[in-house]
Amino acid sequence: MEFVSAAATLDAHGTVTGWSEGARRLTGYPADEAVGRHAREMLAGDLPADALSGLSGTVLVRRRDETLVELRLRGCSLTGRDGEPAGYVVSTEPPADRDASLADRAFAQAPVTMAVLDARQRYVWLNDVARRELGGPGETLIGRDLADTVEEADERSRASPGCDPGRYGFESRPPPHSCPRPCSSIG
Repeated sequence: MEFVSAAATLDAHGTVTGWSEGARRLTGYPADEAVGRHAREMLAGDLPADALSGLSGTVLVRRRDETLVELRLRGCSLTGRDGEPAGYVVSTEPPADRDASLADRAFAQAPVTMAVLDARQRYVWLNDVARRELGGPGETLIGRDLADTVEEADERSRASPGCDPGRYGFESRPPPHSCPRPCSSIG
């Protein structure tokens, strides 16, 4: 998955007060689920001891789908009108050696429906075609169960005359043929 830049604002007590689209893409949490929560609730472990004093560090964040992502964060303190600390702006720093791979770009631009699911069959990443076919923006699909979205898509297709319910390609079918031995050995 390509690296996503993300930013959030926190008040002086660590409560999330602002949430960027990049933060949503990176964590799966839409702004309405993140704003108002304490930032520590999204961490999978403790803050590094020097993170608050240096306003930077690497943390493990628990995504909405319960997977973990390691992020390098940089903070900038905000000062209120009275000169007292009022909060922080926190952003991710791109890894120095990370560049969008050819596979990432091919996935995103594929002309067919493509999605990455976790072990519990919940969406982790979808390309634009999948979002269109499943009838929703990515933020409403990330973390949702495959079965739920396919049922909704099938209901929409049944309601639209002329639509083929199997067109979403999520049906489980056996392969068109089965080889008694590895295909590479057939000559």
